[in-house]
Amino acid sequence: MQDSDCPKIQNITLRNCYKLRRIPYFGSVRNLIIRKLALADIQLSAYNELSQLQTLDIRYCKNLKSLMGLKNLCSLGSLYIAHCPQLIVLCKDKLPFRPQHVFIDDCPGLKEWCDEQELHYQVPKMVKISDIKWAKECGVAYFQSCEHICLDILPEHEPELILSPDNLLPSELRFLKIGLFESSNGVPSFHRSLGLFESSNGVPSFHRSLSILGKLEIRGCPKLVALMDLEELNVLHSLVIADCPLLQILSETKFPPLLASLIIEGCHKLPSLYLNVSNPSMLTELEVSDCQGLTYVGGLGCLGNLESLALLHCPLLELRELLVVIPESVAVFLCPKLKKWCEIQSIEYLESLPDSSYQVNV
Repeated sequence: MQDSDCPKIQNITLRNCYKLRRIPYFGSVRNLIIRKLALADIQLSAYNELSQLQTLDIRYCKNLKSLMGLKNLCSLGSLYIAHCPQLIVLCKDKLPFRPQHVFIDDCPGLKEWCDEQELHYQVPKMVKISDIKWAKECGVAYFQSCEHICLDILPEHEPELILSPDNLLPSELRFLKIGLFESSNGVPSFHRSLGLFESSNGVPSFHRSLSILGKLEIRGCPKLVALMDLEELNVLHSLVIADCPLLQILSETKFPPLLASLIIEGCHKLPSLYLNVSNPSMLTELEVSDCQGLTYVGGLGCLGNLESLALLHCPLLELRELLVVIPESVAVFLCPKLKKWCEIQSIEYLESLPDSSYQVNV
């Protein structure tokens, strides 16, 4: 089918045509609505002729990479583009006029294009780290103002991931989530919201990736207040959280089931820390340092295999539980309310750190 076959066609609506690879250009079309197509590009005008298109509505086209002919859309009154993660439009490809109605959402590659033309870009409530990574790699300014992030990428070669505003996290981040969240239609569907589908062996690709992550570090997030669904990291053995001064870890927060090492540093607003782990015998290393507001650590009495314990510079910290066994390496320093707790268990309370190291063999 081509333009000459339907010279008077004015309305085109295409939905769920996953095998369709091309849409012919129809000069007479006034309204074009596209949903869930596998197209890589769409021709909106031809031969530098002014287009009669009045409404352009494109959503959920995950393979769409380009829109051609935007500069000729002189009659466009309504523009809606959403959930097209690979779509990029260069700033030079401007619309001749600003449409009366504009809604652009969840298309990272369109943010700078929108900013250039003062079109409102709807920053989503929750952004995927993969979107930010992709945007940075493509030279697109990423979402420094976004407050909600969902972890959905893992390193390609090494089972370690370091997250901070220096690499992938926005400086305004307040919530970092791992696991299920509600999609746009209100139905809890992590995989649908991320555009991830079942692999050939029936294992969702996100959870297959989670199976390799062994170490996670979250550093230098000045506005981060919550970590959600940490237990989704099924094989994580090492977790470092540092310099997140506003972070709160609720007592019901569950840590990864195979966690062996937990280091928390510089989380000044953290009032308490409860070691809610499903297998306490797995945890062998615990370090809590420079948490100025920390008053309590719960669950110590369940850690039967703890080999290394460091409690450093937490002036308000008090402990009621005694250790099951005294670890081989222990350091308690600048925690004045723990002097009695140390005395009861014959643990040396340190007024200074020997040899610039926190570890003291008992």
